[in-house]
Amino acid sequence: MSPLYAILAVVHASAGLELVLKQPDYDNSLRGALEEHSIENLTLLSSNGPTKLNLRDCQSCDTDVRMEAIIERPGSTCSFPVFGWEDAKRYVRLFSSGRQLEILQVIKIFHRPGNNSMDLFVVNMANCEFTKTETLRGYDYFAAGGAFIVFEPENTEYLEIFSLNGEKECGTRVCRRKFDLASREIGMPMKFPLLDDQFQGWQLTFLAASSGKGYFAIVRSAEARIKLLSVNADGELINSSDDSAESKVHLLKMSTDHGAFGFCYTLDDEQEEVHCMQLDDSLRVLANATRDVGYRPSFLAVHNLPASGGLLLLVVRCDVTSDCREHQMQIIKLDSDGAVSQPYADFKDEGCAPSNQQQFHFYEDNEQICVFYACDLSVEEGNTQMTVRYRCF
Repeated sequence: MSPLYAILAVVHASAGLELVLKQPDYDNSLRGALEEHSIENLTLLSSNGPTKLNLRDCQSCDTDVRMEAIIERPGSTCSFPVFGWEDAKRYVRLFSSGRQLEILQVIKIFHRPGNNSMDLFVVNMANCEFTKTETLRGYDYFAAGGAFIVFEPENTEYLEIFSLNGEKECGTRVCRRKFDLASREIGMPMKFPLLDDQFQGWQLTFLAASSGKGYFAIVRSAEARIKLLSVNADGELINSSDDSAESKVHLLKMSTDHGAFGFCYTLDDEQEEVHCMQLDDSLRVLANATRDVGYRPSFLAVHNLPASGGLLLLVVRCDVTSDCREHQMQIIKLDSDGAVSQPYADFKDEGCAPSNQQQFHFYEDNEQICVFYACDLSVEEGNTQMTVRYRCF
């Protein structure tokens, strides 16, 4: 199977938002996020840092506030009111900044699209001050095809919001807005011709920053053709790739850290082999390798290393006799020339079963590379408590 098509064929299912809440009932159909009567059990991890989010009923809030969010990162905890009593479905995502900021994105979907909106909460974890900024009021997310946030943790100045069906707003189908992290202000919509000309009518399913202030994008046609695009800072095409599928992907993880596009996956009929590839911002192959790990991995995670230094692959092997409460974690380094080194790190965890919903994540802490993940810790007979664990090396 073509390794590039593996990422294209399933990335739209892997890059979705982490949580869905539906009022007045809790919808646990996405990732099994919530149980109807135990929202306090929810733990949502940041997409790029060792931070977790919990929700709870707010007993001390004003009567128009139903729930508050509790955000914890090592060394600090903050809480703030987040949800009211509106009859809306909410899509939630958490981003971590290196400047003591946590950014919570909440998309609210109402029965009448004219009431839809996106809330951006910016929380200063040093003093727990927070702001709430509303944007995209009345935006029909489903008819338009979604909205995308592009955020780079090292960018302490702004993040970017991309919306579709923007011909009347900015003159192109995709509009780009900058959200200033200092002033908490959102700029005017700007042209971004990604889906104009040759990709008119295609659906945008993924967008992330590449090196050189450009972007990686995955688009899908009405005929289910799929392309990976590299575009410059103005949304103009640099290069594109597409391929055809021959097999079904079983596990898939990807990374756009440090401006490269790295991904690793296993196939249904070859689950002991992990295939990895890394591309630069022009979609040239930087690394391409396959590793037979000798067992069927239960989880994967991928992290690009800086300066085209290859990528790291985390492979998790669960002990099925313990319901994964015992699991072995191995980190393998794939060099920029495609060579696979001996295990970069190898360690075992016991007593805490990884959560299927949360998966595993890499992050960088000064000169260290770290892994964090949520797992269910046994606290007493028949009861578990979700916690977050960290490993640095």
